[in-house]
Amino acid sequence: MNKTINYQEYLKSVRWRKRRMKVIKRDKFECVACGQVGTEIKGITINNLNAHHETYRNLSSKNPQKEIDDCITLCQMCHEGIHNTTNYLKEHDTRRTKK
Repeated sequence: MNKTINYQEYLKSVRWRKRRMKVIKRDKFECVACGQVGTEIKGITINNLNAHHETYRNLSSKNPQKEIDDCITLCQMCHEGIHNTTNYLKEHDTRRTKK
């Protein structure tokens, strides 16, 4: 990762928006924790779906797939929960436990 990258600026970049969309498409427009479904309209995902970095090791990696593989799709509520609760995914991740 480039140590000088500003995370908030990166989240506004075209590079991130493209990677975010690949993560959400890979996860079939569903929150991996609660299953909330988003909707795609003209390439823009609505219903508050977010691509969450499980780690920041591959943030803005030159290899886009590394960053994509390091992300999961979460709805806004679950995304806030994961940042506020240590074991949030273990408690709420119904989709992953079925795989």
